[in-house]
Amino acid sequence: MVKFLATNHSRFPNQIPTAVFHS
Repeated sequence: MVKFLATNHSRFPNQIPTAVFHS
């Protein structure tokens, strides 16, 4: 899950869902 979030965050740093999960 961490890897997926990291990759997704790298691709879409402006994604709201990713930001919430990353936070």
